[in-house]
Amino acid sequence: ADHTIADASCSAAMPPANAVCVIEGELAMVVSSMRRNARWSTSHNEEQDPLLQHFADLKQELATITDISRTDVCMFLDPFLRVVRSEATTGPITGVALSSLNKFLAYGLVEPESPNAALGVEGIADAVTHAKFVGTDLASDEVVLMKILKVLQTLLLSPVGKLMCNESVCEVMQTCARICFESRLSELLRRSAELTLADMVHWVFSRLPELKEGTSLGSSPQINASMADDESALGSALQEDNTSAVDLGRENSNEFVHVEDTDVADGAEDNAEGEDSLRPRLNSRGVRFTHRDNHPGPLVPYGAPSARELLRFLCCVVDVADPQYSDAMVSIGLSLLTVALETGAQHFAAFASIMELVEDVLCRNLFALLRSENLTVFAATLRVVFLTFEALRHKLKLQLARLLQLLIQMDFPSYEHKEGVLDLLLELARIPSFMVDLYLNYDCHLHADDVFQQLVRFLAQNAFPDDNGLFSTHLTALDCLTTTAHQIGGHSPATMAGAAGAGATAAARADGHDDADDDHASADGGDDDDFGDDDEDDEDDEEGDLSGPDAEGQEQQDLLLRTETIEGREIHRVRAASLPALLTHLVSRENDDPDLLDALVLTYVMYSTPCDMIELLLTMHGEYRRRRSQDPDGASLYELPLQRTVAVLARVLDVAWAKLASAEQTLFLPRLLQMLRETLAGCNVELAQDLRLPLLRGLGLTDGVVRLDARAAAAAEAATVLAAKRSPLTQRRIVTTPLWDVPSMEIARQLTLLDARLYRAIPPQELLIWCKEQKRDRTPCIFAMIDQTNAMSHWCATLIVQQETLKDRVRMVIKLLEVMKCLRKLHNFNSLMALLSAFNSSAVRRLQFTLEAIGSRNRTSLEKIDQLMATDRSSATYRAALASCSLPALPYLGLLLQDVTQMNHSNPDTIKSPADPNLKLINFGKWQRMHSVCMTLSRYQSATFDIEARSTVSDIFNQFSHLNENQIYEQSLTVEPRNATIDDIE
Repeated sequence: ADHTIADASCSAAMPPANAVCVIEGELAMVVSSMRRNARWSTSHNEEQDPLLQHFADLKQELATITDISRTDVCMFLDPFLRVVRSEATTGPITGVALSSLNKFLAYGLVEPESPNAALGVEGIADAVTHAKFVGTDLASDEVVLMKILKVLQTLLLSPVGKLMCNESVCEVMQTCARICFESRLSELLRRSAELTLADMVHWVFSRLPELKEGTSLGSSPQINASMADDESALGSALQEDNTSAVDLGRENSNEFVHVEDTDVADGAEDNAEGEDSLRPRLNSRGVRFTHRDNHPGPLVPYGAPSARELLRFLCCVVDVADPQYSDAMVSIGLSLLTVALETGAQHFAAFASIMELVEDVLCRNLFALLRSENLTVFAATLRVVFLTFEALRHKLKLQLARLLQLLIQMDFPSYEHKEGVLDLLLELARIPSFMVDLYLNYDCHLHADDVFQQLVRFLAQNAFPDDNGLFSTHLTALDCLTTTAHQIGGHSPATMAGAAGAGATAAARADGHDDADDDHASADGGDDDDFGDDDEDDEDDEEGDLSGPDAEGQEQQDLLLRTETIEGREIHRVRAASLPALLTHLVSRENDDPDLLDALVLTYVMYSTPCDMIELLLTMHGEYRRRRSQDPDGASLYELPLQRTVAVLARVLDVAWAKLASAEQTLFLPRLLQMLRETLAGCNVELAQDLRLPLLRGLGLTDGVVRLDARAAAAAEAATVLAAKRSPLTQRRIVTTPLWDVPSMEIARQLTLLDARLYRAIPPQELLIWCKEQKRDRTPCIFAMIDQTNAMSHWCATLIVQQETLKDRVRMVIKLLEVMKCLRKLHNFNSLMALLSAFNSSAVRRLQFTLEAIGSRNRTSLEKIDQLMATDRSSATYRAALASCSLPALPYLGLLLQDVTQMNHSNPDTIKSPADPNLKLINFGKWQRMHSVCMTLSRYQSATFDIEARSTVSDIFNQFSHLNENQIYEQSLTVEPRNATIDDIE
């Protein structure tokens, strides 16, 4: 599994060569911080203070060490841990010590192979989870708590964190959970703790495959889910005066775990408190704590018990029967459960202790949460429910039946609740063989309820519109039913009957109900036969010409074909045709043009309207149904035309339905729904799905969720940015760019990313509209790309002419020339042309002293780029370079626009029919060539650049206020006046 968070956090770093110097530096930082406090001022004798004495001893030890990897980690960690544990240190001092510990872990100074690494890790975990310091003010104390979170996260997610024992992992989780759930802390700190918990949960459950079941935690410290009666020292620090000692680990009422008292006085107190810390202690809940050093043998790394305890804690947090947990805390618990299930649910079945929790506590609490009227909690619960039963349904037979019955019988508090339940059922139904397994394991069982029958009845009741109209819930229920039919259709009747009979026989032999973890009988089924697929190998007598024999002659008069040979195969392409004849040929068996449907769907708006196209296809469908009913013996001849007509209509609706007016949609909707029912009745499930999805998206919904147009959003964002760039110069500040400090390739990559986002947002239809009318409101994405290109050109020219000295202008020209070379390597011809246009502008070309000073080598490079993008011979050099380069690439958009414009002017929209000069046919050959250009655009749009966005670099362009053309030329005259000499310029 790809564990992104864990892998990113656990990349082991080799100890630096100057590791000893790093430790000495951190030692000096902590001592310096302590010296600034009156308690440890320079007049204080180090020998009288154990904390300073330990640092002095460490400094002497470090002087004799050459290889830190062979050094006992406890030796250099101990002084820092004592500072963290000390009640006498202030928050800033503790914070410095925590930063040092985090650096040691991040730099790899504590390696799994280091001597006493396990003891060192345990010491860090114990000290940080029981950190104590003198509070100053709330903001400063929260900074220390933030550092505690960081150290604990680094510790657990680092390679050496695998040496932690189960108890330490629980204490770490408990510390983060307490900060997360402490309402008196700031929102920022609590959210940071929540994110830290999410990373830790992800890491622990991602390690499940390599963990062992082991023994339970027994009497060891456990994660305390209860937050009632919080009288901890942390709470005192938040409520009382700022001089209170903040203690994350002191056992006080309902606090986490016990911590040994740390001395700050003399050696006698050290010994007394050390002996006291070795004695067993009881907390307020009766849990016994013993010193870890008393455990016989080596420390055992944590295993499945820690994951089980973490899951138990999360299950307790989402227990609605416990009033101490607010909806906000329950939401956090659900989000952490989601992370745990997404990461490791597929491995839960291998651990009996974890499955025991899932079967009982987790399912019980989730079922209770399904009655919540809080929509946020309800939606999060549905997500956790799906993840649980998607991975573990074969172990949760009784729980699954209870879940489905609960959902079916639920009284929905709102429409959104019902919508969420239906979406959950649809997700479950889309799991392969889920619905079939329901039927076999429940309805076919002698002692089980008919869960499948109840579910289908519930879906059928919600699938059809009522008097209030058609809503997304109706379409979702219908989608669930079609998915069920498709699953059942993918299993042969013999297999279904045999599996059902085997299930009934097994149930008859059983004395009672199956246990929840019995294996389900499943029907593997035969070959999956997709409903609604056109079989290309059907015999000729089963295929029918769409027009029928009576109309063949008339249609041929309206259809002109031409033959092309492509890869040794003859293809008959439509040269010209009337729209009815074109559609007739499209769905007939004589059609061997693989691009005809795509070309029609893309270009029909140029010679027809969406309403006319939909009306014509619906009429054709009705006509073929009528002919099939009148000719029962030849009914099979019309099956293929009917199916293909539905397929073509689905493609047209996918593009056109959302653009129709509400009245037009209302006019067509009854006939379309009738066609959908007839298609379903004919078991063409996939065709019905293709027809249903455009209707759903056209209503602004996709499975009940509002669908956003990504292209429109990208165009709107681009228009906003470019509108700001077009604001008057006097209203904006010209930014001095730090261009010198950024590598040329990185600048080119960010310019490419800016261009690529706009390029991918251009719909192919805008190219067709552009060739007819070049209006901003009709082609907003193309204009956004043009504005971006012009802005980039002005940006380049402005950078050059704004340099006041000849030396700076030469330096800028060379820098931009390097950026152009990098753009060529990235195959970004659009940005390359934008920068080249700046160099070819009159304002830059007249800077003869600047261009001469860049040197002959740079001038040659500029000439080569100019020759590459030259427009002579129809830009033959550029076209050859573009054809030879690999994807991803960004073609120059201006040439594509020029091609479609010339193609439109060179070819008429209609031509006369040879049979009837008065009849004008659609010149479809023109539109197929237009389609070919649009497909070129789509091909380059489909390939994405693997470039990481860097705002600090892209802002060089985005936040730069360029001059307009007149201002650029005036500035050019200022830096290099007419008739000036080199002495005047310098």
